[in-house]
Amino acid sequence: MRTKPNHKLHLLNPYMFVLALLGAGLILGGSVLGAYFDNFDLRDILIFGLPAFGILFVYTWNGYEYLGFWRLEEQGIRFYSLLRFPFLFPFESIRYLGMDYGYLQGNRDIWIYFSETPIEKKYRNNINRKPFRRRSMRIHYNKKAYDCLVEGLPPELSKKLQRAHSVVRLCRQEE
Repeated sequence: MRTKPNHKLHLLNPYMFVLALLGAGLILGGSVLGAYFDNFDLRDILIFGLPAFGILFVYTWNGYEYLGFWRLEEQGIRFYSLLRFPFLFPFESIRYLGMDYGYLQGNRDIWIYFSETPIEKKYRNNINRKPFRRRSMRIHYNKKAYDCLVEGLPPELSKKLQRAHSVVRLCRQEE
């Protein structure tokens, strides 16, 4: 028996979300300070404004990678992103569900993935390199997200996810 869905929004990738906000905030903050302390002319707008809009464009273009959210609903998992239409990944479409890890600058990150098709070999143990697509999504692992999914997924998917939790235990043993 499934519990009620959790209507709380969760971040897809918390680290990239924080970096995205910091980068845009620093550039926009610099332009505001520049406008406050001296003459702010067209050159300053080009120096500070264009990189800020460039960063925001990249973040919205790769929206699920940087500024993505997810929510568990009755029919499936709904994914949201800035300036993108939300889409629903129905539970019936999830054929492959598991956990894997990837290295980024020497740090190991663990991900929970949902896919309609098998994960390609080049992304095994390198899941963080797999792009976000409507047929294959991933969520950065944390205890709250894992618990929310285990409680809210249909029983067969919940069991698959619980069996895949051994990846977390193995990664912690190696550390």
